[in-house]
Amino acid sequence: MKVKQHPEGAIRVIATIIALATLVCGSTGWALKFGLSLETLPVILVRTIWLFIPRPEVMSDPANNAILKAGATLGALSGGVGAFTIWMAAANAKLSHILTRFVRRGHTIVVGDTQLTRRMVKALAAEGAVPVHVTDRLIARQERKTDDLRMTLDLTPETLARKAGMLRASSVVIDMGSDADTMVMAKPILKWLERNGPGTVKHMAVRIADPFLADMFLEFAQKIGLGKLVRVSAFDENRVAARHALSSHPLFLRAAARGQSRVHALIVGFGDFGEKLFDQVMLTSIAGDLEMPRVTIVDRDAQRLQRQFATRRPGVCESLAVTFIEMDLGAVPLEGAYVGEQVAELVAAEAEDPLTAIFLTLPTPADNIRAALLLQRHYERNKTLAAPIFYRSRGTAGIDGSLLEIRDVPDNADHGFIPLPSPDERLARFVLGEADLEKLARKLHENYLTGAGQSATASRSWNNLPETMRRSNIRAADHLKAKLWTLGIGLPLGEGLPVLSDEDRETLKQLRESRKSNKVLGKLARIEHDRWMVDRQLDGWVYGPDRDDTRRIHPKLVAFDDLSMTQEDIDKDVQQILTAVDHMLEKDTTG
Repeated sequence: MKVKQHPEGAIRVIATIIALATLVCGSTGWALKFGLSLETLPVILVRTIWLFIPRPEVMSDPANNAILKAGATLGALSGGVGAFTIWMAAANAKLSHILTRFVRRGHTIVVGDTQLTRRMVKALAAEGAVPVHVTDRLIARQERKTDDLRMTLDLTPETLARKAGMLRASSVVIDMGSDADTMVMAKPILKWLERNGPGTVKHMAVRIADPFLADMFLEFAQKIGLGKLVRVSAFDENRVAARHALSSHPLFLRAAARGQSRVHALIVGFGDFGEKLFDQVMLTSIAGDLEMPRVTIVDRDAQRLQRQFATRRPGVCESLAVTFIEMDLGAVPLEGAYVGEQVAELVAAEAEDPLTAIFLTLPTPADNIRAALLLQRHYERNKTLAAPIFYRSRGTAGIDGSLLEIRDVPDNADHGFIPLPSPDERLARFVLGEADLEKLARKLHENYLTGAGQSATASRSWNNLPETMRRSNIRAADHLKAKLWTLGIGLPLGEGLPVLSDEDRETLKQLRESRKSNKVLGKLARIEHDRWMVDRQLDGWVYGPDRDDTRRIHPKLVAFDDLSMTQEDIDKDVQQILTAVDHMLEKDTTG
């Protein structure tokens, strides 16, 4: 999606033209008022436009009396004052914003007054977009000095269209602070766009953390008939942060570097971010010859959270390797005479499967830092719970990390601190539709539409696709790194996909040409099927002999070697892999 840059340069050009026009009109007006002949006007106008004030040689002609000189001078000065006023308006961000809101095109409207929306506005501006931050809260005088792009409006569709130029925007982002408030805000806007037409709006992104509420909202959006014109999607900061964390720091690399048979992640604190991390660990750690990943969850209220988790996701605790341990890490001694059974259970879990990573997702940054220091002391004394510690950082790594002595942590390290900052840049790219993995997800769905055996629910365009299936395609795209690593292609540090060497490119081309005869493709197909099974189970799907999308029942939720897996099913998995390979080759060619 192409987003036009901030029109400040255009404003200055318009201001200059208006200034020149003001000079012409002012000079002409003064000259005609004092009854000058038309023959003298061209000289006066040329000199006035040239230097804004009459030059002496023009006024030295005896035919031009004192009245002419005064009229031309006052006309030039009036034009100069007009030019200066308009120029200052163009230089001021707030006035520039007001002057151009009726002519602006391709901007992004951000609705809501939360920390996320304020960070989103900055991230969108950094990505070259034109953000317009709309809130119904009055802006204090001190805030105006630091935030000139915010507008205080009644948050109704009519007002957004009239004063924020919604019908000329490219994207609309909504976050009202809670899932319910966001949905209440977004529904009238969708209905209004259905009645009045979407204009240039191509994407509406709403922040809804709960996946079930997101599914419900997007079903409503599809029913009102905007699907062919406007892409409506739900996003969540914690889900994007978890994807960012596991993409930047793939755990299968750390498990392989430390000689572990599988990824084993310890998550301390199981709030919303902890649950999103659990999903990503399970989905992205299926790679190479590693066994299925394992997650151990530690929380002070683990039993209640486990019951709620099992209610939302039936069968997950039985089908996936997940263990809940009830323990308050900050209140239970990790060593000494008062060590409880919970600590012994945790150490036993590590003895069975060495830890690959520890994720701290406690409520506050102070809680995370305190827990990190306790785990560091325990490791230094006992050499147990040995794994790098990832913790959520609300600020920059330098601010939070100065207490934790953050440094580069190699893949084979037994200890170290790694901050997970808020992924504002990725959120902005998601809103603008420019994130590479989201593009791959669409290609995977397009490939599915060309194949056989499609379900009625999944045989829709991307905009009309149910959120659970759209989310499944995004998860498949997230797994591309694991597939590349399985092929022996080295991965870079950080989030991005690797730049292919000539040898890597040749490997992918041979893989694409070999199709079914290649043993490597069979191995990748097995990995892809295992990943797909985990993806469906995490979304609440269960096995059943007949497929039912409403009840989330699927007959293919069986092991890869099960007799019900036909060659057609395997070919589908292979085709998904080849689509990802084509995307990788295309991306490498186009830069």
